Amino acid sequence: MIMSAQVTMNQIKDRMPPISTKTKQKKPVAAASGSNIDSNYNRVLEVSNILHSSLEAEEILRKFAIEVSKEISIDGLIFVSSDEQLEVHIGNLERHSLEYTITLHDSRLGQLQMSRVKPFSDTEITTLEDFTTALIYPLHNAFSYARAIRSSFQDPLTGISNRAALQRDLEREVALASRTSSPLSLLLLDIDHFKQVNDQHGHQSGDQALKAVASSITDSIRGSDMLYRYGGEEFLVLLACTPAKGAELVAECIRSNIETLLIDSGKDNFNITASIGVSTLCEGDNTESLVRRADEALYQAKHDGRNLVVGAE
Repeated sequence: MIMSAQVTMNQIKDRMPPISTKTKQKKPVAAASGSNIDSNYNRVLEVSNILHSSLEAEEILRKFAIEVSKEISIDGLIFVSSDEQLEVHIGNLERHSLEYTITLHDSRLGQLQMSRVKPFSDTEITTLEDFTTALIYPLHNAFSYARAIRSSFQDPLTGISNRAALQRDLEREVALASRTSSPLSLLLLDIDHFKQVNDQHGHQSGDQALKAVASSITDSIRGSDMLYRYGGEEFLVLLACTPAKGAELVAECIRSNIETLLIDSGKDNFNITASIGVSTLCEGDNTESLVRRADEALYQAKHDGRNLVVGAE
């Protein structure tokens, strides 16, 4: 049996006494009627404070499950937020469930389900609804924090990872490849004559070209490969578990796909090409030397006539 309800801030305001003006952050409380509101109020505030101690959504939900279990026995908890691409399972899903849609100011945070083998009493349901409201602000803050972190590692124009993300990931991937003796390759790509694109077709068309290239590269690589905007018109791809010959094949596929792109400038359409340098992690390599060798190969590709793939020596 599943019982559903929606937990919203409007319901909370109708049910609970006002929060002290000394409290800077509003504390969410119960979303259903019941005579135990006052007795639960302080405990709900206590739980809310505990949940506010973290900015990790999964940790918040685990703390919530622990605090709820101190008051009412539950066997399982599931939280799903499609917007945040989050799904947390704690314990086991049993026959009798309570399901809540968690919202704040008409914004849907996610779907919470708590279950157990035996049915919930009316008093337990009211208490669980009171406790569930303690999740609202901590989850909202955690999601806002996660979005801010993601944004700081994302290129705003193309939507792919930026150079800050590369600095975070490259050292990890080089260390992992060195430790496991697995191949790691790097592609450094530069759009040919990009200044001419801006000069002849305008900067908006240049932006369209950058977005088209990012999309084309994404379509040309595996989901496990990592794409970054490295500079103005430069892109970098990390290919884990990929030896030199495989990396050059991927690079050639990317180059060929970019060559077929048709960019719409609003007035006319134009084509672009790209040159690519390829390096593969060798004994004694570090992050700097791996990138430097790809950059040298890219320089050679441009020197040899552009729209080419060149592997590092």
